[in-house]
Amino acid sequence: VEVNMPSEEEELPSGVDENQAMMLSMMGEQTPFEEKDIQKLSKIKHVSSVEKGFNLLSFGSNAVKYGDKKVDLMMISTVSSNLTDTNMKAGALPEKEEILLAEGTAEKLGGDLIGKNVTLTLMINEELFERTYKVSGILSLGKEMAAMDLIYVNYNDLVQLAEDHGQTLEPTSIYLVADDEAYTENIKAKIKEMGYSGSSQETMTAMLNEMLDVLTYVLTGISGISLFVSAIMILVVLHISVVERTKEIGVLKAIGARRMDIRRIFVSEAFLIGLSSGFIGVLAASLLTIASNSLSSKLIDFDIVQMSPSYIVFGIAVSIIISMLSGLMPANKAAKLDPVDSLRRE
Repeated sequence: VEVNMPSEEEELPSGVDENQAMMLSMMGEQTPFEEKDIQKLSKIKHVSSVEKGFNLLSFGSNAVKYGDKKVDLMMISTVSSNLTDTNMKAGALPEKEEILLAEGTAEKLGGDLIGKNVTLTLMINEELFERTYKVSGILSLGKEMAAMDLIYVNYNDLVQLAEDHGQTLEPTSIYLVADDEAYTENIKAKIKEMGYSGSSQETMTAMLNEMLDVLTYVLTGISGISLFVSAIMILVVLHISVVERTKEIGVLKAIGARRMDIRRIFVSEAFLIGLSSGFIGVLAASLLTIASNSLSSKLIDFDIVQMSPSYIVFGIAVSIIISMLSGLMPANKAAKLDPVDSLRRE
């Protein structure tokens, strides 16, 4: 179980919300663990051992290079007991002066790098350091983190790197090892109860999900406005159709057409407008999905847009319903026209 120190709210600038505080915390502004914190965490029931760790989220300052290729890292983490051989795509867990590369990061650097030396650029305490490490293995990440460029380093290697440059590296994360997997959730609950935060990866995933939710709400609002405007346009089009076909409506009533028959004509037209526009919208969305996913796959190796058959059916159904609702008013107006006045209309 990974544990991080909570953000010091009183030291944050005004206007910084909770999510921004988490971001600042992971970007190197963490409060390091003191020995008293480690002792307190080690006394949690069913915790068998405690491991020190270091996590750093970065944008542009940290990178890994191999030859003439360079990848900017989103996160640097230290190896802990929560990494096992089952997490490996190839190779093995790192020993001294060795690192793990995420699968996507390794591909960007050239693919098979196991046993090769790469150069790590790392910023610690606002100072930039470089060190060469051997790649011991390639890490397979879950789908939620597949787009992240990250590496895993041994904590003692980072401590030594800092000491070599006259710096002191304090642990920003603590890994608690449970004596039984069944107690993991209880330990996590106890950690939060004590005021500490959980895994930095979980925090980042939650932040990314929240960003996607906000983007979804924005796009939903834009779609709602578009649907409202389209409903007005359908109403206008059918109203103009009624006005231009007034004499035709009079002829139909003169030969025996009922109000219901006239109403059905215009409701059917509204249905066909909704059906055809729905198919056109789905086709356009499918083409945009292919284009955007093709671009995102090249940039971050992840499909950013997901389009399922249920979304297609829902989109067409909404288009038909809105179109038919918009056509009710013109259809009722056409049904109520007087046949004599309609036949006199030029």
